[in-house]
Amino acid sequence: MAQFSDKTVDVGKTVSLTSASLAGSAASNYTLSLSNSPVATADITPRSLNVTISASHKTYDGTASASVSYSDNRVAGDQLTITGSPSFDNKNVGSGKTVTASSISLSGADAGNYTQNATAITTANITMRSLAVTVAASSKVYDGTTSASVVYSDNRITGDVFTASGTATFPTKTVASSKTVTVSGISLSGTDAGNYSPNTTTTATANITARTLVITANAVDKTYDRTTGATVSISDDRISGNLLTITYSSSTFDTRSAGIGKAVLVSGISVTGLDAINYTYATSTTTTATIHPRTLNVTVTPTNKLYDGTNIASVTYTDNRISGDALTVSGDATFDSKTAVNGKTVTSSNLLISGPDSSNYVLPSLSTSAVTTANISPRPLTITGTFSVAHRPYDATTDATTQVTPPASPGLSDVQLSDDVTLSGTPVFTFAQATVGTNIGITTSGYSLTGADSSNYTLSLPSFSANITQRPLTIGGSLITPSSRVYDQTTAAEITTPSALTLLNVPTGDANDATKISLSAPVAAFGDENVASDKTVSLISAGLSGSRLSNYTLSLTGAPTTTANITTKPLTVTITASNKTYDANDSATVIYIDNRITGDVLTVSGTATFSNKNVGTTKAVTASTITLTGTDANNYTPNTTATTTANITTKPLTVTIAASNKTYDANDSATVTYTDDRIAGDIFTISSDAHFDDMELGRNKPVTAMNITLSGIDANNYTPNSTAVSSGDITVREITAQIPTAVDNRPLSNATPTVLLGDLVSAIDTTVTFTRAGYASVICSVIPQNATETCTSPTLADGTWKYRARQLIAALMVAASEEYTIVIDTTAPASTRPLMFTPDSDTGVSATDGITRDNTPTVFVTEASPTDRVVVTATSINQSVQCSFTATATEQTCTLPVLSDGNWDIAAVITDLADNTSTLTPNFVGTIDTIAPATSVAPFNAQDNGAATSLDATPRISVSGIASGEIATVNGTNSRAEKATCSFIAANTLNYCEMSTMTSGTWSFTATISDVAGNVAAESPPTQIIISAGIAPATVATSAVAPKTTTNKRENVVAVKFGTSAALAGVESVSFIVFDSSGKVIRRSTIKVNPQDTGARLVIPASVKGAKVRVVTSNQCGVSQGAPRSFNVRRGKTVVSLDNRTNIPTLAGQLVLPDIQFGPSDITLDAGDKAQLDKAFKEMKGKCGTLLVSGFARHNNTDTKKYLQNLADFRAQAVADYLSRKGLTMWIDYQGFVIKPKKGDDNTHRRVVIHWTPS
Repeated sequence: MAQFSDKTVDVGKTVSLTSASLAGSAASNYTLSLSNSPVATADITPRSLNVTISASHKTYDGTASASVSYSDNRVAGDQLTITGSPSFDNKNVGSGKTVTASSISLSGADAGNYTQNATAITTANITMRSLAVTVAASSKVYDGTTSASVVYSDNRITGDVFTASGTATFPTKTVASSKTVTVSGISLSGTDAGNYSPNTTTTATANITARTLVITANAVDKTYDRTTGATVSISDDRISGNLLTITYSSSTFDTRSAGIGKAVLVSGISVTGLDAINYTYATSTTTTATIHPRTLNVTVTPTNKLYDGTNIASVTYTDNRISGDALTVSGDATFDSKTAVNGKTVTSSNLLISGPDSSNYVLPSLSTSAVTTANISPRPLTITGTFSVAHRPYDATTDATTQVTPPASPGLSDVQLSDDVTLSGTPVFTFAQATVGTNIGITTSGYSLTGADSSNYTLSLPSFSANITQRPLTIGGSLITPSSRVYDQTTAAEITTPSALTLLNVPTGDANDATKISLSAPVAAFGDENVASDKTVSLISAGLSGSRLSNYTLSLTGAPTTTANITTKPLTVTITASNKTYDANDSATVIYIDNRITGDVLTVSGTATFSNKNVGTTKAVTASTITLTGTDANNYTPNTTATTTANITTKPLTVTIAASNKTYDANDSATVTYTDDRIAGDIFTISSDAHFDDMELGRNKPVTAMNITLSGIDANNYTPNSTAVSSGDITVREITAQIPTAVDNRPLSNATPTVLLGDLVSAIDTTVTFTRAGYASVICSVIPQNATETCTSPTLADGTWKYRARQLIAALMVAASEEYTIVIDTTAPASTRPLMFTPDSDTGVSATDGITRDNTPTVFVTEASPTDRVVVTATSINQSVQCSFTATATEQTCTLPVLSDGNWDIAAVITDLADNTSTLTPNFVGTIDTIAPATSVAPFNAQDNGAATSLDATPRISVSGIASGEIATVNGTNSRAEKATCSFIAANTLNYCEMSTMTSGTWSFTATISDVAGNVAAESPPTQIIISAGIAPATVATSAVAPKTTTNKRENVVAVKFGTSAALAGVESVSFIVFDSSGKVIRRSTIKVNPQDTGARLVIPASVKGAKVRVVTSNQCGVSQGAPRSFNVRRGKTVVSLDNRTNIPTLAGQLVLPDIQFGPSDITLDAGDKAQLDKAFKEMKGKCGTLLVSGFARHNNTDTKKYLQNLADFRAQAVADYLSRKGLTMWIDYQGFVIKPKKGDDNTHRRVVIHWTPS
């Protein structure tokens, strides 16, 4: 077989044999090699490739582009890619449209082996594009139709030309907002319309707004009727066919008055009807009309008159005016003559109309006069002058002559003009009745008129009235009643013999005539209704009878009285008892019932009890000790006891439960505790059957106690609720994990502790995890075979570890122990520093030299930590003693037993809580010396060669006979109680110390010698030395000490009180300037003060009576001067109290900070101390002031102060150094002070003052 070298098209390609075989009978005897076999050449020409296409249909997109897939007749396996430019014949929609792919080309690995056709044709469809047509509708004014105007928009391809149209309508013609506008029948027209398929309907919203309705009114003329009401007719410009009804609330003229062309207002216009909603309108409109005047018909009515000597007539005009109108009709009216006659002619003329409403009326034509008739009556005359009238008692006659007194010269009143009329005759006066009455008429007779004009008059005779009063009568005789009666709530008393009573003061005409007047119905009564003996009985009422009784009055004054008794009424008391609910006592509530008289006020009380406190029915109730109280109680005698029955019912008992949590135990039983609202003191027990809702694990699981019952002494008195609910937890069983050797939380010296596990589930992997901050967790594990097991941890580093044991019992169910803490400590305590005596025990000149007079010294073990157990051993020749203690944060000492004088080797062994034991501390040699020096020798004045007089204020005071190294202390005092002291350590046999500045005068000095160990000799005898050239007596500063008086008659002591210690906060010194009354300075004095000082003393001449003192305060911050304070000087002692705000000035820029508290025996600053100081520094920057540093240490009565002073001084220096490095200039005032301990406090406190200013 022959093959080309490759498959690709080419000319002259080599053709070689690739395989051949032998044939024939002997072929097996040969081998055939193709080496050097012949080759030839030949061409491979390109294959004709028939490319066809299949086109995809598409939706119209405004272009002719087409998407095709190519297929061909390539040799299988050849790699070719065919590309070309396919397109439809045009862009428009159509079916079976020609698609032509032109410029067909090949690419790929085998492209060179083919020639292809350049074009290919097929067919495909262009379908119509869906067109989304939307509209925007325009709002319109109501026009009675549903037509709508819209603008069309769509998603056409840019550049396409066509128009969308349709029919747009509102759903109804009525007015509304956001009404739906529906466009239907949407169609397209135009060049590109055929390429699209639009939606045929769409919607939008628009408003139909109300149409303005023009309403007009036409008013009708009217005649004046005193109202503004008008009659109108209404018209409008509604759209034809619309259904509207127009109403209005009022139509009125502008005023009610008559007039032409008057304005008419129609208001309250309302439009209703089917189409009313489609309109807006004005609620009022106007028009004009006329109100014509009303015709007034006038009627004249004359008035009769008394004769007055003229013919003038008075008439009344009536008319048909409308009620309420204000107008007046007037005219002229006259009689035909002046004489008094009936039926006289009256003429009225010249009628006129006037008044506010007259313009609204007109009179009928020619109606200006009227004629009628009236009477002129004779004129009554009265008699002038004063008549006087008096009352009189009843006398059975009508004569009033003595009661009326006529005038001495009577005349006539009201005679007209100069008419001729005269009064004549004699008067007679008569009562209208003879019996008693008030305002009884008295008539007059006997007078008459005479004269030419008397016929025109009548005489009115005077009439009067007066009273005929009743005649008073009284009662005499005797009042006879029974001697006693039983209480009946009334005061009534029976009169047994009424005839014994008589009437007094009856007139003679009626006396002894019972038909005319007699006593009737006498009634007697006690003074009150209450029980008593010898009560007064009096007449309380009586009457009169007879035909003349109305002419009399009866008075009971002076009527006869008597006495009688009222006795108590027996009272029967019964009770009704109320049932009650059990309340643990036998008290009963009862209502008392009795037969008291209705209305009596009394209260029945007693002690009502059941037979016992317990529940029961028809239980006996007894009320005993029945008593009465109240207003009417004393009028009755009650029974003292009463009985009845009632029930005591059981008390509802509200039982609640609290369920106890439990660990899972495979059952739902629950343990509960009961609470209830029983009455205090009642005894019973509650029991029930309590269960969880199921036995499964859970939080806040429901627990129900059922069948709740009571038992016990008081159980039957209650009815409990039968069930109660609560909730509780069923939790996974908690396992235990304890290290038995970790007793009382002590550290362990074993670094591989064994944990004892308990309450385990067997065969479950159990782990104990040890954790510590900064360290990897350490784990031991075990698979227990029983409920208990042990697990030994790997090695733990020294420090505090936490551990917890866990078992995974089931999915998401972990049983765990509490988390425990252990401390691993395998390191022995340090013991590199020797011991020392405490400063309190190391007496003498040094607190650190180990020489002391204290033969039971206290040893300070500096390396002992809190809880360490320390054993201190002291050894000397043939002697050894010990003391021991457990160290605390404030205790690192123990006191040795009595040591003999000499040297002792002292060391300690320290054992910590883990029982790690230190090596022996380095040896400390302590020396005990309890022998005091010889008695001190009296001091003398070394400055002036031993003379008793010193010329200056700083004398040198010497002490002889003192050994080298011993300490001499010299103390001086004078008559003013001033003190001076100095001390020195002897260097040879003659030594001295120099006093500070002293005042002139006689001083008494003594000396005391102490040795190196602090043994003190007896005080020497005193030596008198006179200071002749000292300073004047100065102020003595005191610390909460009251000022003292002076024995010097030429001096007075002034005690100055500062007030509270806060007044001197931050002050270093105080200067006093004292002025006399003339302003002359008489004393200047400066003293150094401490913050706790509350006063000072000044000495001033006795001649000064009135003075002022000014205070000047100073410190490193500056000086400040206060206002002067006046005072009057008294003999002996004067007290001046200064005001903190005005007299003791505040130093500007000064700051006094609170104490900085340090731990005991702490010389260096730890992190907590530095944190305090950092906080203080924020306030100290830029200021100056003082800072107080305080601390404390254990002491005994004789040797605390020195050690404490040294400790405080070291501490103050550490504080000053720390703050100096922050930029403050610090200096320490080592004249600190000691505050006495409080009761029960065995520490002596010391504070050191540190001053600072900004650097």
